[in-house]
Amino acid sequence: MVRTATELPIASTSKIGTKPMSVRSAMNKYSNRSNYKLGTSEEYQFAMTVLREYINTFGSVLLRSQSVLPTISTRVKKDEILAWDVYEMSSIAPWLKGFKHFFLEYKVNAPPEAKKQWTRIVSDFIGWCVERELLSVKQLLDYEVPDTKTILAAAFAQTNLRNVLAHKNNNVGRLEDWHDAEPLYMVSRVRAGKLWFITCIASGPSGYEEFGPVPVPKGVTDVVQPGWAIEASFGKRGGTWQMMTAGKVIAI
Repeated sequence: MVRTATELPIASTSKIGTKPMSVRSAMNKYSNRSNYKLGTSEEYQFAMTVLREYINTFGSVLLRSQSVLPTISTRVKKDEILAWDVYEMSSIAPWLKGFKHFFLEYKVNAPPEAKKQWTRIVSDFIGWCVERELLSVKQLLDYEVPDTKTILAAAFAQTNLRNVLAHKNNNVGRLEDWHDAEPLYMVSRVRAGKLWFITCIASGPSGYEEFGPVPVPKGVTDVVQPGWAIEASFGKRGGTWQMMTAGKVIAI
């Protein structure tokens, strides 16, 4: 649950003299326009719906775990507030890449052509936000252009994790809890030698929460960033989470 303006101060990122626009308002203004140059109105509506779900689930956990303050005050009831009600586009910008490289790819069950169309529409929406100064040009480039250095860092983290786990005995003691149902787990927080991850839960407003810390080599936490995704399974013994298996690491 995103905390409300009554619980946290508002940290607006808008220019002086301009009224901040929530993610919800920006998405509604974009999807309600009459010029649907990339597809039908239904396709635009679906694309915005999927993006909204990402922002209100994984985006909500990332914002909270990074202690990002809400930037919009709202009269929505406290127990009904979602991330898109109380944040501007600039707040969620660092994790927008997670929409196309993680959420759409691994969490949404839809035909490949539909996903490609939604990706095109969301890219157009981000460009629309840049035109209206809701996002910067750099934030658009960060969304569109892969970073070679970051990709190499992910390869290093992947090799490091696999090497450590290959020499670790994880079959000691009974598991108190485990997470192994997701194809990849998104990183929510990074501290020296520790990672936290996002998982689906049975209750709660967003349906997702973080778990951890999970101890990992410090070399891994030197390069991994919140919003990255790791193919892994986890077990909990003696009150401590452990990484049981590790596969690919995706820099997002």
